[in-house]
Amino acid sequence: MAIVSACIVTNIIDINKDVKKFRLKLAKPISYEPGQFLHLTTELVSASDYWPTSRAFSIASYSTNVDDEIEVYIKNNGGYTKEVMESLHIGSMCTVKYPYGDFILPELKPNTKIVGICNGVGITPLLSILDYMSKTNQQDQFYLHYSIRNLEEIIGKEKIEKIASDHLALNVTRQNTKHFNNRRIDSPDFVGNYDPDNTYFFVSGSNQFIQDMQEKLLALGYTKIIVDSWR
Repeated sequence: MAIVSACIVTNIIDINKDVKKFRLKLAKPISYEPGQFLHLTTELVSASDYWPTSRAFSIASYSTNVDDEIEVYIKNNGGYTKEVMESLHIGSMCTVKYPYGDFILPELKPNTKIVGICNGVGITPLLSILDYMSKTNQQDQFYLHYSIRNLEEIIGKEKIEKIASDHLALNVTRQNTKHFNNRRIDSPDFVGNYDPDNTYFFVSGSNQFIQDMQEKLLALGYTKIIVDSWR
């Protein structure tokens, strides 16, 4: 069940010219599933108040300690996201309503593979899933296919760098790089690499990206596909 909680901004990090990472300390922390999201408003309201204008953001971190701070990445897409980024500073108070979403893990068996497929800020819920699998010693079952336009766009670099090289495929589409794939994610990236019976694909990103990836996976006979459909 979702709750309303005040929170304070404890840290802000500029990721690039459009994206910032916010750390939030919740007044009413509760447990949530890795991959879920919250609604954030810059106004201070209680559960009995009318819920004001807000925006949904993926929770990009996970901890077994509910009292730990949480992380969200916010991209300035204009409109309310611009207002949020301009209004919130270290020490600012805001309100969140959480947790929401079905972009969550199945029961993990020893042979289960979790494959994240994302572009841009679509990686944020997968960072929460990666956090969880790392802290429960299941990181070797996690694989990531991440598409960005240029290296400046990388989000969650400190977590991505901990993924084994044979579990990570970084695709850079608008910048020539030496060590990464300079193309879009495509069907050959999956063929023969993942068993349809034991693999769950978590797809997150722009609506067009999600649609394209779903179509490719289904055409290859993969059916265990979970999408971040709230966007």
